[in-house]
Amino acid sequence: MGGKAGGKVKFLSILLVALFATLPVSPADGSGRVSSKVSIEIWPRKGVFGFVESAKRGCETNRLVRLFRKQGRKLVLAGSDRTSRTTNGFIWIVKDGRATAGTLVARATPKPGCRPSVARRKVSPRLGEYPICPARFSEICHIPQIKIEDKVSLVQPDCKVWSELTYASHCVVKVTQGPVPYCCWAWGAANWNDREDGRYFEIKAIETGAKAPSTNYGPTFAGWLPNRNSARYNVTESTLPPWTEFPNAKWFTPENPMAAPGTPGGPIYFNWDAGALGTFSLYMGGYLYRKE
Repeated sequence: MGGKAGGKVKFLSILLVALFATLPVSPADGSGRVSSKVSIEIWPRKGVFGFVESAKRGCETNRLVRLFRKQGRKLVLAGSDRTSRTTNGFIWIVKDGRATAGTLVARATPKPGCRPSVARRKVSPRLGEYPICPARFSEICHIPQIKIEDKVSLVQPDCKVWSELTYASHCVVKVTQGPVPYCCWAWGAANWNDREDGRYFEIKAIETGAKAPSTNYGPTFAGWLPNRNSARYNVTESTLPPWTEFPNAKWFTPENPMAAPGTPGGPIYFNWDAGALGTFSLYMGGYLYRKE
């Protein structure tokens, strides 16, 4: 019996060792460093930017990213930057003419507890205009300038005056000049409210006009402005509904402080024109980036 029992114990010990050997190892084990992901995005004719993502916040914050350009067989430093926080993640930006074409390599350098990350991308010089939004095969699309007018502010108490501090405003609007963004309907609902970091602003296309409100929404824009006098509309997310030609597609604008409103890489240009008795017109236009 003793021999059989000893054999069983030995067998169980071997089985347990094999079992533990197959268990997944946490990134914090071994080297103790957590992985990160760095990306490269196009900033036409100006440079490039990108984001650093990681499961550990400390690996995203103030992360040093070095950008290299391939020159022959060598990699030449084109610039570097430390990440800063935006609504869409932690961004790094390099504004340099050497970073507008060719093979580029971005390296998020190691820091305590964080593994390095490398991204490579071949950038072609951009010629001509970007396609009108939405665009199936382009990471950047263009929204030509449009004019949006309110239609019922005089009889709609929930539609507040733009120049005043407000915690909730709901207005019925309509696109009256320029192409309707994406598709669908010219009518929509504009909502805004003031927060500590600026003014939140949202537009949702609706199926019908002011006389018959609908909950059947079409394309939407959601984002914020630094203040109510700003021309910089940072779109955190713009979406298309699932029943459209591009179901559930999403776009955004990079929060690049060096890019002008209405230009590739910059926020949407936003111009609020206040009329008499609380009426208003709104002009918008610019470029959106596709979210992965």
